[in-house]
This record gives sequence, C-alpha cells and structure tokens, in this order.
Amino acid sequence: MRPLPLTARLLPRLDGAGRIAVLGIGSPLRGDDAAGLIAAQSLDRLRSRALKAGKASWPDRVSVFIGETTPENLTGPLKAANPNLVILIDAADMAAPPGHVELLDPHDTTGITFSTHSLPLHVLADYLAATARCATLIIGIQPASSALGAQVSRAVRNAARAVAKAIATTLV
Repeated sequence: MRPLPLTARLLPRLDGAGRIAVLGIGSPLRGDDAAGLIAAQSLDRLRSRALKAGKASWPDRVSVFIGETTPENLTGPLKAANPNLVILIDAADMAAPPGHVELLDPHDTTGITFSTHSLPLHVLADYLAATARCATLIIGIQPASSALGAQVSRAVRNAARAVAKAIATTLV
C-alpha cells in the first residue's frame, strides 16, 4: 500500500488547529542537518508572498521561527505567539532513504536520532505543551549526510521545500 501524500497526512493534524507556530531546527554548517531551517525559511517565503498578494488568510495564523541548534532559546517568543499547535521541523535519522518525511508524535521519537542540538525534541515538545498549552508535532526529514561542511543534498532540499508547500497548501 502506497503512503498518503504529505498534504493528506498533515490535514488531520492541522485542520482546525487555529494559530500555528513552526520552528525550524538544525545547523546550516552540517549539510542535511539544515533540513528544518530550509523548510521553515521556505514556509516563511510562501507566507510573505501570500500576505503581499492578499490572496490567503492562512498567513495570519502562522508564525515561523528559526531555531538553528538552540531551539530552546525561542520558547519565550513561541509562547508569546500563543499557538494552538507547534510544528517542530528537523533532520531525523529514521533509517530511511534521504529526503523521507515522517510526521512524528513527540512521545514516539525514542530510537530516532535528531540533529545537532543537545535538548531532545520530546523534552522541548513536552515543555511547550505544558507551558504554552498547545499541541506539538514533529516533522522529521531523513538526512543523507550531516557532516561538517557538507552541502545539503538535493533529496533533502526538495523534501524540505515540499514540507513547506504541504503546510501552506493544507492551511489554505
């Protein structure tokens, strides 16, 4: 059985979510570890274009944050955005082909290796859920290489952009 497209998998999670905060996580110096950053930056560009064109109402509901390797430093601004849902996007080693995208429940992420940050994402998700009283979702993108100085692979760059497009499409 073929898996559902990303937009179809996101729809039940985002439908009726209200205000959404998206946090891109990763290191721009470590190749595919930048996946979360690329996705968040792409979503922010889509959001800006939609706002300028006045064609969509979804941008008003979405805040985008770039957390790089210290996403915990943005918990204050994240809480101030008063989201109903926080989406954490990060490179995640899921033993899958490069560019594979998975929607992950924060409590089901044991055994999955995330990128270069020191705070486990489920801890950050639990903190946000408790203090901001919001739901959390992790979108993991399988890296090919997170070596220092590596370039972002085409598969991961395309997957990160597809994640941004799927989020935007789901919210329209």
